[in-house]
Amino acid sequence: MPIFMQNMQGYTAFETGLTILPGAVLMGVMSPITGRIFDRIGLVVLRLLG
Repeated sequence: MPIFMQNMQGYTAFETGLTILPGAVLMGVMSPITGRIFDRIGLVVLRLLG
């Protein structure tokens, strides 16, 4: 996606980074939480929810 944004849409690297930043922060926050849920209830329930 960053390459598409820079090459095809004409965004700068800074603009691309700012666009992707909220998703990256959310992934960083949710990863430990998702790991704890996976350890408690297992793959089957998470796979059904996903």
